[in-house]
Amino acid sequence: MRRSIFAVTLLCAGLFSLCGAVQGRPSAQDDVMAVDQARTDALMQQNYAVLDKILADDLIFCHGSGMIDSKMSYLDAMHSDALHYYAIDGKGLKARMLGSHAAVLNGPVTLKVRNRTPDVREVRLQATEVYEKRNGRWQLISYQTTALPATAAVK
Repeated sequence: MRRSIFAVTLLCAGLFSLCGAVQGRPSAQDDVMAVDQARTDALMQQNYAVLDKILADDLIFCHGSGMIDSKMSYLDAMHSDALHYYAIDGKGLKARMLGSHAAVLNGPVTLKVRNRTPDVREVRLQATEVYEKRNGRWQLISYQTTALPATAAVK
């Protein structure tokens, strides 16, 4: 009897530790949020090698102004210094998983940016970002923002 109780206790302890290990792993939402943070860091640092991996070749990037960039035109604007990010605050973004290979991020984003003008501006936007898992890594395939009025409440 004591051996049975001991065996059950060991089995339960093993299952609890396995469950804890599974819970300790980052979720797909955590993964995609980490990739998005790496993207914003790379934008501010002008790290084109990182951006090249995160931005999908077929990216559609729609700015708050309505201007649309491809991956190539977006990176070209940064290379030519027509577009420069000084600060990006996307802490309000929330990720929703669409199965195991797609995620949509929505929420407020504040940028300090110089975009094809000599002036650095602070811009408040509502962003929608779409990531797809391709060849084992998350890539941004679509980005669209809408400018928020100065008095808009951001939740």
